[in-house]
Amino acid sequence: MTDPNSAGRAGLPDPFAAPPIPEHELRLPPPPRPVLAAFWIALALPVLATLLDVVMWFAERQDVQEMLVGAAPPEDRAARAVAAFLVVLVTLFDLALTALWIAFGFQLRAGKHWARVVLTAFASIWAVLALMSLVEMPLARSVAPESAPAGGLAALTAGQNATYLVAAVAFVVLVYRPSSNEFFRARRRF
Repeated sequence: MTDPNSAGRAGLPDPFAAPPIPEHELRLPPPPRPVLAAFWIALALPVLATLLDVVMWFAERQDVQEMLVGAAPPEDRAARAVAAFLVVLVTLFDLALTALWIAFGFQLRAGKHWARVVLTAFASIWAVLALMSLVEMPLARSVAPESAPAGGLAALTAGQNATYLVAAVAFVVLVYRPSSNEFFRARRRF
């Protein structure tokens, strides 16, 4: 009686075995805490943002439809279908950006300098957009109160943008700490 798992014992390589880790990678330092914290921000922030964006789309559905469709009568199904299609398209775009952030986050944790640069650019853009939104909200309320979000929706939007701003700034600070710089330098040599 032969054992189906005896391939490795007969001198043949096990086809399901993990490849050996190269010797130089065994000597590499593990990611420091700031890089690990930035990695978790890179995973959590885009997922949170996408979920909050979907919640906001549903909370503002009527306003979004009026903005996209205008004064179309309620029975105009084509206009409503276009509005729904645009919301789905924006959500798919959010999901694609979320997937990129997460993929680049894993590369960041692996010590890839290019991932740090790309995610720094993404985080910087996100921080600027969040800051602009936070500054714009009070201005919109004073100039055109009827077009500004009201009540709980305004608080949710402000909280959402404040979270984005703080997380994006924290991410950039974490990936450029001295221990993070040393980690990326050590990984670049190999």
